[in-house]
Amino acid sequence: MAPVFKFNSFGDFAGFLYHSPHSVVYEEDRYPTALHLFEARKFLYRPDLADRIRQCERVEEVTALSQELREFVQRDWSNVALSTVSNLFSFFSFLPVFRTARVLA
Repeated sequence: MAPVFKFNSFGDFAGFLYHSPHSVVYEEDRYPTALHLFEARKFLYRPDLADRIRQCERVEEVTALSQELREFVQRDWSNVALSTVSNLFSFFSFLPVFRTARVLA
């Protein structure tokens, strides 16, 4: 049976949380973290706002800016959010640690 990994912000596997320093390329744009991509996807109809999210240097800036821009979040975000998480899971499943482990959130 594969080992079980528990994730938290201070453990050995903290690097695999949404704000881990693994960049993601989506539609030819590089996002510094999965969080950058997730938050930018809230603004599909406002590429200028999505790009501002993508260009944030720190994770804390991403969440603050996304909150500041909340009035512009697309109406169907709940549907888009699920597909975004599914795509991110597929991306991260290629990392060796995820291929051999069951992951508990």
